[in-house]
Amino acid sequence: MAHGVHVSDKDLNLMKQQGSAVAHCPLSNFFFAGGSLPCKHLLERGNKVGLGTDIAGGYHPSIVDSARAAVLASMSLKHQYQDESLLLEKPRATTLDDDPPLDYRHSFYLATLGGADALG
Repeated sequence: MAHGVHVSDKDLNLMKQQGSAVAHCPLSNFFFAGGSLPCKHLLERGNKVGLGTDIAGGYHPSIVDSARAAVLASMSLKHQYQDESLLLEKPRATTLDDDPPLDYRHSFYLATLGGADALG
């Protein structure tokens, strides 16, 4: 499944049950999807995730650029959740608030074994 930016936990459960994977294309998500994939959340749930370049929605076919963008997207998403929780009277009930964002090790996994696992 491409992008997966707007899937619910119910959708993710079904995808995991069926063995479906998400192609995480962070640059395309920035430009067109209107959101960022909570990639680390999916990995922790056991969903399959691979990294993609999606040149139609990005500016370069480099997997290294996509790996960098995956880390930036994760950091951006963490900042977004932190900012929103400051505006709410009650903190958001999600693990995304306390989880550290993806780092280079996660993005390397997504670009290599994560992609291989996603493709079967």
